[in-house]
Amino acid sequence: MMRYVIMMNNLLNFLKYYVISMRLHFGFITGVAGWIGISYYEYIYGPVSVGLKVFFLVALFLSYGVNQVINDYFGLSEDKINAPNRPMVSGKLNPFWALLVSVFMMMALGVISYFVSPISVLPLVAGVVLNIIYEYAKSISLLGNIIFGLSISTCPIYGFLLLGPKSSEIGSLNQVWVLLILTVANGLMTYFTYFKDYEGDLKTGKRTFIVKHGPEFSAKAGIAFSLIPGAIFLLGFSFGAYSLETFGHLALFWPCLAVTFFLQIWTAVSYYRFPTGDSTYYNLCRNIQACVALQATVIAGFNGKLGLILLLLTYFLIKLIFNFHRDAKA
Repeated sequence: MMRYVIMMNNLLNFLKYYVISMRLHFGFITGVAGWIGISYYEYIYGPVSVGLKVFFLVALFLSYGVNQVINDYFGLSEDKINAPNRPMVSGKLNPFWALLVSVFMMMALGVISYFVSPISVLPLVAGVVLNIIYEYAKSISLLGNIIFGLSISTCPIYGFLLLGPKSSEIGSLNQVWVLLILTVANGLMTYFTYFKDYEGDLKTGKRTFIVKHGPEFSAKAGIAFSLIPGAIFLLGFSFGAYSLETFGHLALFWPCLAVTFFLQIWTAVSYYRFPTGDSTYYNLCRNIQACVALQATVIAGFNGKLGLILLLLTYFLIKLIFNFHRDAKA
């Protein structure tokens, strides 16, 4: 009996610290990105099974956290400096078993996805591969940010292909353009996350843009970088990816777009004001909110009501969950 109690306590402790390591406030990034693909499928073909949709939206939400655990495993050296209170660094979470659980969960999702729609496994595998590459690309200035952005752009592709669309609906210019905006926006999000990692990246030889140019200059550059997603959106009109008529009947799209651009710039200004210190960690909340708001705005481009609801709901939920992760060293 005592052995059973000890085993249950160990299991519960493992689950507790595994979930903490997932940092679920980041989950809205992959969750809403995948929702873009699923809701776009519904926009073209009509409603799909609620159970199927909910299952895979939850899986997409959790996938960021699962990858966070994998990244923690491969980033232990810098985390010992940047985040010594993280469960895996402090010894509260066994690195080997945490990695094994994460790999198993990703493989299980791949198997389930294959039986639902075999082609959906391709973006899923691409996302995993890009996540592994990211750990090494992070050392090469902005390359890591680009690789990360590309990995998140696989989420809407996965959500779309999961439901078995016709090939004629894949690869249009507006779809490619949206993926470009998502890649840049998520690359920008992770760019700002590097400010909190500056000391550890510097000491472990990670040559990020911020390490190479210093936090103060990088914060100034961040303001210019924050304008890029908006600039790409405007260029889309010139390249014929979409037109004003595309959004003309969606009155809710424009306020979503305005809020998104404001949050992007506000995030950059926050890091400009405080490029070092604990504020670089607490600004993460606003940074994530800005990134997810952009993704919700993409949905508002074809489903205004859903996009607005997601923008408002995720804004408050991200803040709520982030409040459980107030330790800047974790």
